[in-house]
Amino acid sequence: MPWRSHSEPTKTERVVGGLSYLTFGMSGLLYMIFAKRGQSPQFKFHAFQSIFLALLGMVVAGGSQPLFMLLAQMVALVSSSAAGMLNSGFGVISGIVSLAFLCLSLYGAIWAFLGKFAEIPFVSDLIHRNMSAQ
Repeated sequence: MPWRSHSEPTKTERVVGGLSYLTFGMSGLLYMIFAKRGQSPQFKFHAFQSIFLALLGMVVAGGSQPLFMLLAQMVALVSSSAAGMLNSGFGVISGIVSLAFLCLSLYGAIWAFLGKFAEIPFVSDLIHRNMSAQ
């Protein structure tokens, strides 16, 4: 569902919102802290969504690696060649997940530069609900 905001983002907010996806949310966070005037809801949405995507990517990458390594060690007790295949599979899966997060970040950045909401299933709904609760 597209969300409409009453105040359109300025060009600066569009640029910083787009850069926020490319800097893992840091530029958006710094702009929110140091900007003297209020930001548009659309800019805040992009800043919060980029921060959430960055944190989600770190949790997925950081949480899956120890699990795969533990699984590989358990499989290595039975067969060392199967453990090697499992490690190779983890590398492929890790690359696919990293590419997916990169594509989501580029998608969000493009829509932020255009001054529109980037709708990412589940993530956008979560961010929008939390913003409206404030």
